Amino acid sequence: MPLMGKRYMVKKKFFNLIYLQQAKSEAAAAFGNDGVYLEKYIQNPRHIEFQVMLFLFLFLIEIYYLTEAWRLENLKEILSVKNLDLGETLKLGMT
Repeated sequence: MPLMGKRYMVKKKFFNLIYLQQAKSEAAAAFGNDGVYLEKYIQNPRHIEFQVMLFLFLFLIEIYYLTEAWRLENLKEILSVKNLDLGETLKLGMT
């Protein structure tokens, strides 16, 4: 059985119309449509790792701000129960 499916070209000069016609005939036989897709193959991709690292970094920043907001809301509730002013409490905490 001949090789079917994806093919990788190392250099542009190795690509020729014979391979394209062969791929089209395989697609027509397998799917009833001779459409083929050409994509650039990246041998050592690095952009995905940067995207994941950026996502994790932004996620940690968001978690930090959410926990700080939650702590501030809880502090406001505690102070309102004790009838204290937030500004006075922060001044007392800084001294």
